[in-house]
Amino acid sequence: MKIVKNAILSTAVLASLLLGDDFGLEAKVEQFARNMLHPFEVRNENFKVKSVEVSGTTTVPGADWFTGYVVKYTTEDKDKNGIIKVSTRSDILFLSSEGIVATGLFTLDGRSLTSMAIPKIDPSIFYTEKNLILGNGKSENKILIFSDPWCPYCRTAYAEIEKKITQEKKDYAVYLYHFPIGKFPSSKTVSAIMAQAHRKGIDITSSIYNAGVLKVKSSLVSSNDVDFIASEIEKISGYSADKEELYKIDLPEIDKEIEAGLSLAVNSTPKIFINGVLGRTKDIK
Repeated sequence: MKIVKNAILSTAVLASLLLGDDFGLEAKVEQFARNMLHPFEVRNENFKVKSVEVSGTTTVPGADWFTGYVVKYTTEDKDKNGIIKVSTRSDILFLSSEGIVATGLFTLDGRSLTSMAIPKIDPSIFYTEKNLILGNGKSENKILIFSDPWCPYCRTAYAEIEKKITQEKKDYAVYLYHFPIGKFPSSKTVSAIMAQAHRKGIDITSSIYNAGVLKVKSSLVSSNDVDFIASEIEKISGYSADKEELYKIDLPEIDKEIEAGLSLAVNSTPKIFINGVLGRTKDIK
């Protein structure tokens, strides 16, 4: 595998910068990330960078001279009505052994280093009983999935994984992390209800992910009303959510799962890690 080491490949590389020795490595990467975002602040007075921090590191097979740093950005953007939207996402910046920081690097055969990067998944953090949703927790083979309950690709992926584990008897432990940061307003509440049921030993994940279009109303998907969402989910799954616990325990827990995903540079769903490597359902053998 050939990787262009210090070159800028067309417009794919957003920037590269030779950094001085005034800061530690993580501080250099964070400062570089701030510098990348600064032009957006200059051009748009309603856009502000609230924080930039390194939340983890990755390695890239065949590119030992690069260390990938997972950088989490929190920004706020004010719309024309004065409403401020706070957003958090993450990206991988690559630091070379020569002190070059870059993003958007590709191999000569067109593969993105970001997609090839292997995050450091701490088993004690990610492979926990509370997130074990399918399979045998004692299995040496681990699947980590970040998913949104209304994302159509997530629903397909979950159904395929469930079939492989329950019907084809593949030997894996499957850990589900809810990652509702997409375009579906009710996703976070629905995720919290699923997490609550699972916490109490009641499995409604399958019934939610496999619910047909006749059961999942558009008014449910687009709602922000917790009472309405809970009522509709009860109709689908038979589970009656404890709304007091939902606010105190389960919604904050979903925030933690989102943070966990961001630490691995997850920005979209579904994201599936098979034994620590980003993959697809077809890679489950």
